Amino acid sequence: MHHKDKLTKENAFVSIIIPTLNSEATLQSCLESVLAQDYPAYEVLIVDGCSTDRTVEIVKKFPVKLLTEKKRTFIGDTRIGKSSNKKELVESTNGCNSAYRKDAIFEVGGFDSNNPAAEEIELEWRLAIAGYKILFTPEAHIMHNRKFTFKNTLRWLYRHGYSRAYVTNLRLWDMIKTRKFKPVAPPMVLVAVSTPIMWLVAGSLMFKGSFVLAETMLVIYAGITFYTIAKVYVKFRSFKDGFTAGLLQILGHAAFVLGWWSYLLRRKNKES
Repeated sequence: MHHKDKLTKENAFVSIIIPTLNSEATLQSCLESVLAQDYPAYEVLIVDGCSTDRTVEIVKKFPVKLLTEKKRTFIGDTRIGKSSNKKELVESTNGCNSAYRKDAIFEVGGFDSNNPAAEEIELEWRLAIAGYKILFTPEAHIMHNRKFTFKNTLRWLYRHGYSRAYVTNLRLWDMIKTRKFKPVAPPMVLVAVSTPIMWLVAGSLMFKGSFVLAETMLVIYAGITFYTIAKVYVKFRSFKDGFTAGLLQILGHAAFVLGWWSYLLRRKNKES
């Protein structure tokens, strides 16, 4: 592992990567926010996945660099953006808004273009294996300008379930050898708990039998859901928000688990 001198605000030039795909609704406010910062040395790279709306037209109004990527995926966009800049630090606005040393990204092989979501988590695992430290900045607050709908949220959780199954299949043996399970431990626990509930409850409903284990697990899960509802209600004093949070928790867990098993079943079909 190659370490450079410590980077500071005075000596680190930052390349900010913004992947876009038909982002006309939010891009202008995003760029206005990014360009309003007081950090002294940075550039903004827009990597567009062949948008068909006004995204490119909006980009041309700002002092930023435009790149085009034909995969039409955020991961492909990010890979091109990172390989096109020549600066010390790279920050991606996709996902968790993380910043990395460019030399470290290339040292561990870059982002995995086959990973459909949560690519930063898998990259950070490889960086940790290589000896790099991943730091968390609690005072940094990121505001995502997204239009909330159940459909979009559930689609996002399904993709993340699919992605975590992909990472588990790809890296599980390495994780066992290095005892670093962060990328897959939480989702594996969720899948391990939720899958029996879904199957047993479905069986109970289909065959109208008495499944004591299913009923017990369902009661426990219901208790967790009611805790979520109560917590949100106490914070916002809104029954609507509390109910929405509880419903989203149930449907979100189901979407994530379905994404997980979808990847495994598709992989099995390809191998057979």
